[in-house]
Amino acid sequence: MGWFGKKTEKPEEYRVTPAEPVKPLRPEERTFTKQELLDIAAEALDAKNFHYNRNEEKEYIDFKITLSTCKKMGSVRVIIIPNNNNAIATYAVCPQNADESERAAVMEYITRANYGLRVGNFEMDLRDGEVRYKTYLQMQSDVPPLKTVDRYIALSYLMLEKYGNGLLSVMFGVTSPEEAVKAAEA
Repeated sequence: MGWFGKKTEKPEEYRVTPAEPVKPLRPEERTFTKQELLDIAAEALDAKNFHYNRNEEKEYIDFKITLSTCKKMGSVRVIIIPNNNNAIATYAVCPQNADESERAAVMEYITRANYGLRVGNFEMDLRDGEVRYKTYLQMQSDVPPLKTVDRYIALSYLMLEKYGNGLLSVMFGVTSPEEAVKAAEA
């Protein structure tokens, strides 16, 4: 039997013909340098009159922001890091780390919170209990509108604001992860 179960006496009848080259689905992508990506983020922050630090040597931008509905959290550090894949990653870092005794509960909380999120996610460093929210903006051939860049940056700290009270209540053993997520999403 030949390929696909056909009987044949001449195996050479089954020849693979090369497919025609596939045309790209989008225009040629532009490659951005890390400095250009930082410039894009800085321009979005400047448009909102944010005060920030730009570290040229280590290639990142950071600033602190106090969340309006989660004042117990204190100032949240936001870090914007460009990478070699034409993207900007933004991290909003919770100023309190989860104690080792509460890390399993915090993991459950952030797993429950992550389920169904469309853009970004919570992460926890199991070594020290640091919790952060990450967004990731992939650039294409053109620079996106500043409004889009601003949304991706703001989403990192806004999600920490939305889930922050629940996160703290789980960190301090006040509420179960399930109850805390329900309250945050109510």
